[in-house]
Amino acid sequence: MSNESTLVALRALLLQGIEAIDNQLTVNRAGQPKTETPFTDQLADSLGYKKDSSGMYHPSESEPVSVMPPKSVTDHVAKSLGDLVTGKQLGMIKALGRTLNIDLRNECKAVMHCNFDELSKRGASQFITHLQELNSQHE
Repeated sequence: MSNESTLVALRALLLQGIEAIDNQLTVNRAGQPKTETPFTDQLADSLGYKKDSSGMYHPSESEPVSVMPPKSVTDHVAKSLGDLVTGKQLGMIKALGRTLNIDLRNECKAVMHCNFDELSKRGASQFITHLQELNSQHE
């Protein structure tokens, strides 16, 4: 079984499980099913799946919408204080900036799409790697 067919099968199984939960949640207080479109149908549609007459989900004829969200400009920005760039990372970034004699704010905005003091730990690590690569090319 190829990776693509495995992914298709896993998505269909996931939708079946979500539908079971959704059906339990969409029963009103009187025990009667609610009439609005279940969440599962909307999710299946966004993934490019349709339910057949037997209630099983299968890929629709059209291209499915990508499950992975597009890489956002804010991927490198810290989302909490705990995720914020560390002092050590800031020190390394500033030291590399001095060595390269570059404007760190402009470089970070161009590469990471944010200020270097707004970076997440992971984003800072990636920016440091970028600066180290520039430094190795500079030498």
